[in-house]
Amino acid sequence: MAMDCISIIVPVYNAAAYIKQTMEMVRRQTYTDWELILVDDGSTDSSPMICDRYSGTDARFRTIHKVNGGVSSARNAGISLSQGEYVMFVDADDSLSPDALSLLSAVTVEKPDIVIGGFNIYQGEIPYRTVIPYDSEFYPSAGLSEFFDATMHRLGELFRGPWAKLYRSSVIKKHSLRFNENLSYAEDKLFVYQFMNKISSAAS
Repeated sequence: MAMDCISIIVPVYNAAAYIKQTMEMVRRQTYTDWELILVDDGSTDSSPMICDRYSGTDARFRTIHKVNGGVSSARNAGISLSQGEYVMFVDADDSLSPDALSLLSAVTVEKPDIVIGGFNIYQGEIPYRTVIPYDSEFYPSAGLSEFFDATMHRLGELFRGPWAKLYRSSVIKKHSLRFNENLSYAEDKLFVYQFMNKISSAAS
């Protein structure tokens, strides 16, 4: 698998109503070097069958089935199977613009440990706020304080969850980073902050 491949991890639990749309959004990405890891977390609806069907039509789709353990357990299972240089987390009901991966990967030339993107916050189906970094820049180790000031201090909402980011797989593996399966609240934010504590470069 190519070094610049992005491993997209999607936890799936009883998501039959919307998982097809999410998978199609990934398939239509203008950036094509990705693998989609669908982690069926003990679904009781038709989600497992839908995921298996898609996995049979595109070699970049991979489906695994496990007993229900919660979203953190599913994400961790996906991390263990990921082969890409970067990992991205997408929820089963998320939306992605067709150029989402292209925009994020465009700033990976200098191999930052994390790439911070933007996202829209919805109320129901209506977008009511857009959260994006103030600039697009690479921050080496010596510039991390500037990065934190430009993102975390001024726009901490960028870190409210694991989405809209690329995480370098080597950092995750080196420090054995995982989502805390014993937490049911803010476990995703905890993972982001634990990862940020280990980085030596960043981009937005």
